[in-house]
Amino acid sequence: MGVSLLAPLFLAGLIAVAVPILVHLTNRDRKDVVLFPSLKFLTKLPYRQVRRQRIQHWFLFALRTLAVVLLVAAFTRPLIDGPIVGVTNDDPGREVVIALDRSYSMAYGDTWERALDAAREAVAGLPPNTRMSLLTFAEQAQVAAAPTLDPLALTRALDTLTPGSGRTRFASAIQLANQVLLESPLAQREVVLISDLQARAWDRSSRNQLASGTALTIVDLSTPDPANVLIAGIEVHRLQSGGGRQSMILSARVVNQGGDPVTDLPVTLYLNGQEMVTELISLDADGSRTIQLGPVAQPSELTRATIRVSDDLLAPDNVFRLALSPRPPLSVLLVESPDARPEGSLYLREALQIAEDPVFDVTIKRTRQVRAGDIAAAAVVILHDSPFPGGAAGQALVDHVVNGGGLWIILGGRSNLRSWPETAATLMPGRWRRTVDRLDVQGISLASVDYHHPAFQIFSGPDDGNVAGPRFYRYRPIVLEDSAIAIARYTDGAVALAGRRAGEGRVLQFGSPFDNRWSNLPVHPVFLPFVHQVTQFLAGGLAVDPWREAGQVVDLREVLRDMEIDPDTLTREVIVESPSGNRREVDPGSDEPFVTLSEAGFYEVYPLGRERSAYPVAVNVDRRESDLARLDPEAFVAASTAPDTLAASIAAAGGGRATLTPAERERRQGVWWYLVLGALLLLAAESLWSNRPAQGHPAPVAGGRIVKE
Repeated sequence: MGVSLLAPLFLAGLIAVAVPILVHLTNRDRKDVVLFPSLKFLTKLPYRQVRRQRIQHWFLFALRTLAVVLLVAAFTRPLIDGPIVGVTNDDPGREVVIALDRSYSMAYGDTWERALDAAREAVAGLPPNTRMSLLTFAEQAQVAAAPTLDPLALTRALDTLTPGSGRTRFASAIQLANQVLLESPLAQREVVLISDLQARAWDRSSRNQLASGTALTIVDLSTPDPANVLIAGIEVHRLQSGGGRQSMILSARVVNQGGDPVTDLPVTLYLNGQEMVTELISLDADGSRTIQLGPVAQPSELTRATIRVSDDLLAPDNVFRLALSPRPPLSVLLVESPDARPEGSLYLREALQIAEDPVFDVTIKRTRQVRAGDIAAAAVVILHDSPFPGGAAGQALVDHVVNGGGLWIILGGRSNLRSWPETAATLMPGRWRRTVDRLDVQGISLASVDYHHPAFQIFSGPDDGNVAGPRFYRYRPIVLEDSAIAIARYTDGAVALAGRRAGEGRVLQFGSPFDNRWSNLPVHPVFLPFVHQVTQFLAGGLAVDPWREAGQVVDLREVLRDMEIDPDTLTREVIVESPSGNRREVDPGSDEPFVTLSEAGFYEVYPLGRERSAYPVAVNVDRRESDLARLDPEAFVAASTAPDTLAASIAAAGGGRATLTPAERERRQGVWWYLVLGALLLLAAESLWSNRPAQGHPAPVAGGRIVKE
């Protein structure tokens, strides 16, 4: 608790204390009138002035001086400050929720220590009759201490907390705080939000708002002009060298978010904890650079790779982790129509050949050139605007799919439905009709996309690519078979991408060829990842990503398949060990064999009793959290509180101390009334005391009048 003054200039009024001092120290002529019958009996004496230099009436002096001091103090308008605005209100029946940001950006410098101090001060400033609770938030919010009247419960909870690995989402904090407050029977409600206030954490389109009557107080822990260096991303380039040996180069993009340049910054690649290569780089202020580490030999088994730059004020984004697998090249057979134009499969061919993780070994042949051995050697067969192969090659293609291979049917003007024999009809997700021309409306786009399907899963995020962007000018309508599913449709409702299982294999069917006459998809940014994703899926499933981000969910069945373990044959639980050493048993045969990756680092996955075959899952922090740009707290408070709720205070930047709205400052400076009242009482007492009858005064005498000094 502290005291501040709204009008400190009135302290100059303390000079008025000199008035009672002068009154008591300055000489006064004391003239008493004495009546006397005759002056002849008096002796003439010389008049002598006596200056009294000592205070005679200390009690009166004290009353007058103290009254002046109280009046001056009242005019300075003292204000009692608490550590957190609003939480020091002594109104009865108050419900307060303290929301503490635990995202990894709170590890910047001393931000976390300041956050804990602010939370402890908030708890200490609550009056005894306040019910309080503590929640923490990052991507998701959770209750760390349930509503209680015991402040020690919140203090103990604070002692166990550390910054997490997630990124900030204010919406989760507002939602959970609202839920806690709405369950309270108390009328007065407040949320104290302690955060470094990152602009990226607030989705302005969100309509999350605290219930009417709930005040929101912001404790701003942002750092002015923060400096931070981070590894923004990694790309793996696999190289095929002579003699069948494979190597790889890792490209790291390093970003300097500070206003000063950085020189001779070491960037180091570790494989299984062993240092492999170190490069020194320099970065301009607010600049970035991509540096290549390697080449290094491709590992023969799953390997833990770590790229690190020297630590700064925000250490979590100075390291990037990957789980590198051998991943041999996937063989792809691309089949074209006998009369295909030379450039007909150009975009598809180039898209497959430039893939690096995994590498696609592409063989291109016309329909009549395809042999049964070609199909047997391929993991995926693509019929690009091509009829079905005849003879032994056609039967080999049926066997290929039934036995677990992948087939991608890409329809075009040369796709002949009559070329498909009855034995191959079971492979088709659907039959197709004549070409539909949509040039009259300047093309149509994809709609009703199933982002849960592996073909589009990589586009499920808001920043992962817009699959609705490409325009399709022609397509072949697909009529689905009973066992097939529509994975995507056009905006006119026609099926664009269909899929089905045939035996042990997978088949996908797309309604338009990949050239620049039927659509502009081949020149759209989503084309490359779409082709790579679909081809990997058809090759037998998608390999587990080399890294994940904190907060994502991993399907243990996918991990087990990547470990070449059939999850359906396991009779024991799977152990998931977090980077901090916590272990959890998960049944892969359950309805929800999922694990949330809440920590950055390497998770270890292995069947119970098989620790030596542990599979590493690399988890990194979400780099979007490293953007430390500050949001406008007043705009956030205005958007998050109801219109009829008085806006709560917004803390001063960096210090964790609050400033008050004018109405709240007026409400909390009522002490000046008591100072004025005290001054008036002192002045009244001084008046009564100074005007009391004098003791021992001589009795009046008739006959004469003498003035006695």
